Amino acid sequence: MAAANAAAKTRQILAEMKQGIYHPIYLLMGDEGYYIDLISDYIEQHALQDFEREFNQTVLYGLETNPLDLVSVVKRYPMMAERQVVILKEGQRMKNFDKLEPIIEEPVPTTIFVICHKEKKLDGRWSITKLLNKKAVVVESSKIKENEVASWIRDYCKSHKIDISNDALQVMAEHIGPDLERIVSEFGKLEVALPKGTSITPEVIEKHVGISKDYNVYELQKAIAMKDLARALKIARHFANNPKAHPVIATNGALIGYFTKLYLFHHVPDSQAASALRINPYFLNEYRTAARNFPVGKVESIFGYLRETDLKAKGVNNVTSDDGALLEELIFKILH
Repeated sequence: MAAANAAAKTRQILAEMKQGIYHPIYLLMGDEGYYIDLISDYIEQHALQDFEREFNQTVLYGLETNPLDLVSVVKRYPMMAERQVVILKEGQRMKNFDKLEPIIEEPVPTTIFVICHKEKKLDGRWSITKLLNKKAVVVESSKIKENEVASWIRDYCKSHKIDISNDALQVMAEHIGPDLERIVSEFGKLEVALPKGTSITPEVIEKHVGISKDYNVYELQKAIAMKDLARALKIARHFANNPKAHPVIATNGALIGYFTKLYLFHHVPDSQAASALRINPYFLNEYRTAARNFPVGKVESIFGYLRETDLKAKGVNNVTSDDGALLEELIFKILH
């Protein structure tokens, strides 16, 4: 929900800015840097005309900046321009952050002051936080959850008029995870590499992004759902030969997510399954097949295997097994 709110708030703010509407103070905070950078970069590139930036745009970094010096910069009058822009990056690293209260209490009308506070949000108990909530435009940007990645990619593609197949979308979601900056970066690479209007398929992703269309977590999940042991082991051996790209802890975590959804699938009406699992209805047939192959009791046993694998991957009660052996053992247990 927080991620959806951040996306909607960001769209609203950017729409205002495109109409020339700027506010004196922006507080951009949270552990998801994508929306923070999107807004601050737009201000940095568009709030002033090119010839105004040299004397009226200042970018400072929290670790290197004294808050009292920053107060002086924000209070400074613009030179031969209607306004100046002051951007504080890495605000979470600034000492004595509360010393900024004077310029928050009385915003400077000729300054656009942008505070980028990444990694975490400001403590809501602080008086300066309460003040910023009253005086600033605030965007709280939280990391999206694993089960929200596919929906986020789908919305991103829709808003940017990108044609992507369901399988390609799922491959990207499973492989990249909730790293919005990397997802957007990969689409940027595809935009450069492909003719306009090209449909993005698993083959396109394999060629240009480097994610194998045949050997990825999504394909492993499909093989397990179909009880295709030979295929699942083939993928597992590929993972074992590429441990940096496919660490067993990450693969095991993805399977925990998959079987959690399957367990939920068993307990909701079919008509509500896509919504409850937060998946595209396109993938419901795979879950129906998996539900036939793995009744509730079996899924409950599988959770035990997954917990055991997670512990062994972290070195608990495991002296000799490498990632490949652990994954193969897990697949045998799941499919037998």
